[in-house]
Amino acid sequence: MVPRDYIADAALSIRPGNQLDMDRLNSYLSSNGYSRTGAVMEPGDFAVRGGIVDLYPPGIQNPVRLDFFGDTIESIRTFDVESQRTLQQLPELNLLPASEVELNPELIRKFRSGYVEKFGTVRDEDPLYAAISDGRRYQGLEHWLPLFYDQLSTLFDYAPGAMVVMDHLAQEAHKDRLKQIDDYWQARKDTTDTKAFGAPPYKPLDRSELYLDEREWHRLLQARRLRFITPFEVVASSDSGKVIAISGRQGRSFAAERADEKRNVFDAVASHIHNLQNNNSHVLVASWSIGARERLKGVL
Repeated sequence: MVPRDYIADAALSIRPGNQLDMDRLNSYLSSNGYSRTGAVMEPGDFAVRGGIVDLYPPGIQNPVRLDFFGDTIESIRTFDVESQRTLQQLPELNLLPASEVELNPELIRKFRSGYVEKFGTVRDEDPLYAAISDGRRYQGLEHWLPLFYDQLSTLFDYAPGAMVVMDHLAQEAHKDRLKQIDDYWQARKDTTDTKAFGAPPYKPLDRSELYLDEREWHRLLQARRLRFITPFEVVASSDSGKVIAISGRQGRSFAAERADEKRNVFDAVASHIHNLQNNNSHVLVASWSIGARERLKGVL
């Protein structure tokens, strides 16, 4: 992750009635990773039409439309991408960067210096180096994030006093993730001295510069309150005080309802939930997608 002060310094909070120069807003969006397009379709896009600015900040469900009268923001409202209809009026909007890097002169200088130090003098055509030097965004530039900053932050830095809770599969998932990182890094490293299909060689940073290795990961965990949750019986051990048994069991399968064209699986889920609640059970519902969540809300 990028340093915490970068996100704090790059935040922009606006409300209806605020004075905001349109050129300043355009400059902010362009330098913080937003792409100017004809029509806003996906996170990171923004479009300008007269006194209207459409933008799609990352992390929110729908894009936002800013209506200006001169340099005054008259309204802030979300809208539907397909129909362009207004969905909701917002009392304020807190904008954050759409990218981990603001391509300002200082960060460009740091990147150029670090890139040459790591990989030597840039003699051949290097699209990454050329794009960043010109202040243009390059697809995947986050793979060279350490060259822009003196030090990167981790999730632990953003929540220093928080308890860390893991399930019984977390350790295996962590090992699998490290192996995947190694495999991807080696594949990129293998192309360093080759030119596949005429493309310039890929110059990857070392894994330790981008990710926490196993030793550092465990060191950070040991310095924090750590708890494990498990659906299995807990055997008394020196670590048993850190384990919380939740007495879990596999939930009901709705495969039969899903296979029956005459039945609605969401109605079946809602009926099952109501039965559990009638038996004084507490129910927590989690959905794979926003669409599934909305359909469940409609039947519960």
